Amino acid sequence: MESEWKIEVKKNNLDYLLLEWEVFLNDKKKYINSIINYLEIKKYTDDEILLIIEKNLSKIKSNDLNANLNNNIKPKTYNKDSEKIKKILNNKEISNFIDDNLPK
Repeated sequence: MESEWKIEVKKNNLDYLLLEWEVFLNDKKKYINSIINYLEIKKYTDDEILLIIEKNLSKIKSNDLNANLNNNIKPKTYNKDSEKIKKILNNKEISNFIDDNLPK
């Protein structure tokens, strides 16, 4: 049986790119080329993109999780009420709920 999203794609004649993790694991160049071709990227070759990926991966692998999260995840918005929100969230009731309900 065909999945619902494939039926919708055919019905609406939509253009799409199906990316499969197994393809990436087995043949990174083929995976990158499918993206390059779909997006019609002319500025970079698959080798250049793979080199960038490998360079970034080596940086990420050399850090622990905490460093990677701090270095790579940046806030997308600015909330002027963040201090007020921290105080609201940092109350005893929430702490008790977390202590009582989350595995240790």
